[in-house]
Amino acid sequence: MIATLLFSILILSVSVGENVTISVNERSILKAEDPCMYFRETMSSVAEVEPGVYTLQIGLNCSEGIKVVSANGNRIAAVSISPAKSEVIQKYAFYLERELRGAGVKYSKLFEELNKTLKKVKDLEEENLKLKTDKTALETELRSVKESYELLQSRYNTLTQNLESERGKISQMEIELKSLSAQTATYRTTTLFLISIFIGSFTATVMMLRRR
Repeated sequence: MIATLLFSILILSVSVGENVTISVNERSILKAEDPCMYFRETMSSVAEVEPGVYTLQIGLNCSEGIKVVSANGNRIAAVSISPAKSEVIQKYAFYLERELRGAGVKYSKLFEELNKTLKKVKDLEEENLKLKTDKTALETELRSVKESYELLQSRYNTLTQNLESERGKISQMEIELKSLSAQTATYRTTTLFLISIFIGSFTATVMMLRRR
């Protein structure tokens, strides 16, 4: 069944730069014959819409003549386009001038932001280079410290071995000292014994001589 479409008018007369409204009572695919006309809802000459009222803008680049609008492939309106009115052109010129100024302000801000971003990028690149340089210096210093540590560790091991060797010698000397101490004590006892015997014999001899 062909759907029923309701429109405010069937033949529409409009000047370049103006707009017309089109109504549909069910879901439709609207299409303007010339791409210079576009639906504001989609900013395109084609619009898939629900039931309702939609605005068709006649672009300033549209040529004069009759343009067809269709819904679901069926022609629903003919738009007769006449040259743009002077007030429309003037209004559009003001609009373009305002947009141009706005675009100029936006461009200036974007250019300023771009310069700031470029400066940040440059600063980050310099910081990155500095970090790489510092990293290389630290790696070199770390290698030097590691080599010094290994050298000190080797010396420590050597000193430890020497210390153990000296401790062994000291222990041996203590043993020898104890042995000598024991020998000295024995020698001293023997010496005292011999002296005692000698003194005793000498005394006995003297006494015998005196008695004679």
